[in-house]
Amino acid sequence: MHPVWHVLVSTGVGWAVRRRTGRFPRLWWAASSFTDIDHYLWYALKTADWDPRQAWFGARDEHLRVGQRNLPLHRWRLIVPLMLLGSRYAAPRAIGRGLFFHRILDELSRWWPRIRYWRRRNRYYRHWYIVAERAGYRCQACGADDVVLELHHRLAVSEGGRDHPDNMMVLCPFCHARAHART
Repeated sequence: MHPVWHVLVSTGVGWAVRRRTGRFPRLWWAASSFTDIDHYLWYALKTADWDPRQAWFGARDEHLRVGQRNLPLHRWRLIVPLMLLGSRYAAPRAIGRGLFFHRILDELSRWWPRIRYWRRRNRYYRHWYIVAERAGYRCQACGADDVVLELHHRLAVSEGGRDHPDNMMVLCPFCHARAHART
């Protein structure tokens, strides 16, 4: 997750905590918001590029992102002891909670594209069942009923059509290829 989003989400959660408890968790917020400093240091040491904009916006290479998972402030071996030590002292507890929150945000941002993929895929199947049932599980062009049916947009989304079952029809693979060849 980009550092700006970390700061925004951490600030929002901090204000929610403040509304509930009456105090803004400063140490927790600082630990959560500024843990991305080790992202910058790791990138700078790995690439010898000390430009922070390049570190956060330019680190798109897979080998650079994979290595960032092992950063010192992102390790559970540091976070858990801080939280356990925090049962006795307030400052380590707040820092441990902030680091924990930051690590959870990093994990969620890593899983978010997969979640979006599955939501999109489930929407496809939901539309397929609606349209196929409406068509009686037959190709709407040739009437074949013993083939795998594919969804086809009547008016393409790129041309202003909606991604909705009313704008879709089911076609056999042959008719679907023929429909795309015509357009």
